Amino acid sequence: MSACRVASFVSGPVIRCALLGLLVAALLTAACLSASGGDAGQKVAAALEETWLVVALLVVHLVVSRLRGDAPPKPHQKKAGAALEERGCEAAFAPAPGGAAARGAPSGDDALRAQAIGKLTTRVRTRVQAGDMLGAEESMRELREVGGAPGRLRRPCWAVAFGEVVSGYVREGSAAKASEWLGEFAACVPAIRPSTACVNSVIVALCASGDAASAEAWVERMPEIGIRVGEDTFSSLISGCLRAGDVPRGIRWLREMRKAKLRPSAELNSLMVQACAGDC
Repeated sequence: MSACRVASFVSGPVIRCALLGLLVAALLTAACLSASGGDAGQKVAAALEETWLVVALLVVHLVVSRLRGDAPPKPHQKKAGAALEERGCEAAFAPAPGGAAARGAPSGDDALRAQAIGKLTTRVRTRVQAGDMLGAEESMRELREVGGAPGRLRRPCWAVAFGEVVSGYVREGSAAKASEWLGEFAACVPAIRPSTACVNSVIVALCASGDAASAEAWVERMPEIGIRVGEDTFSSLISGCLRAGDVPRGIRWLREMRKAKLRPSAELNSLMVQACAGDC
């Protein structure tokens, strides 16, 4: 048993009284046995003297510990976090003064609008996946009527809804409609904005439809709506022009890409070589 454990063991008043009683009993027994004589009495007396010595050392250790100020450990107090866990975190989720408005929670009307936005977004996605683009457009009109300003409530839902309609028209090959809805999407900046991939898909679709001018217009508009024109965008426009047979336009944008200190991929260089060889 270590000194720390002994100190904690003898710290209570009951234990101290017991040790004192044991000490007195040992002294009396040793005295009696010594007086009675005999080898057995001497052996028992010796054993009790050893016990007395151990008890005396324990008492001395206790006195020294008290003089040094080593107080016994206080009862463990639970931390605030543990107390909250036991009470089910009721205090952490207690209503803030001033009600829902003070906590920044949506009002009753906004909460209903938010629910409607989620349901209509799901409806838009379902109709796009089914190829019902007219139905998807109808759901988008309803979304605007019910949801209010795009992006004010449930911003991610709005972005998903617009993106689904744009992607749906790209998959159908309706480049003009895809560009139209991308314009509606971009008009919601800065609340929501199209992703680079969304814009690139429309650029490719416009080039494939032979409307390279509209594709170029989107590349020039991207910085205005906060979208970086990167390697993927240049590659989409250049490859789209080349596949549409507009090699001079593709070469011009390849030069713009290099001016922007962007390196065309090996695939794009190979496509450019093939297009130039076929054009010659």
